[in-house]
Amino acid sequence: NDINLQWNVSLGTSIANEIGRFVLFPVNIFWYFVKRNDILNSMSIFICIKFALAAFFMEIYSYTRKNNKVLCIIAAVAYSLCGMAIQYYNTGIMLDDILLFPLLVYAFNQLIDNKKKWLYVLCLYFIFTFNQQTIFFVCFFLLMYAFIELKDKAKEEKQNGTQ
Repeated sequence: NDINLQWNVSLGTSIANEIGRFVLFPVNIFWYFVKRNDILNSMSIFICIKFALAAFFMEIYSYTRKNNKVLCIIAAVAYSLCGMAIQYYNTGIMLDDILLFPLLVYAFNQLIDNKKKWLYVLCLYFIFTFNQQTIFFVCFFLLMYAFIELKDKAKEEKQNGTQ
């Protein structure tokens, strides 16, 4: 057995604790339809599904920002390739955040613009419940993003009010 192909070894330590949270993520229902002998062979398909979903969510976010359709597709593909680079240097656990991050930013914009909060709360729930390692980074980004968005919105309202 090659050490790279064992699920219970990660640099000499067990990764069972990490897999416990990661298995509960809703996209991982894919594994219920895969035979035990085919898990290793289907891992590439599973990762491609996550990349495709991440690109899809990035395209939704880009499209709602009223960008050109071609730019939306380019942004989605570039975001998915960034996820591939992160996957190369990490276990698959970070892919859940990469998958949900554009959807979280879209939901945050919906919260600010339309006062729709259910998608935002749902995204935060999934990110905070299933991947505790990145909570700090997500919160830090959301604080910075909120500051910039609210500042731009106030500037836009000021311009509309003075005209």
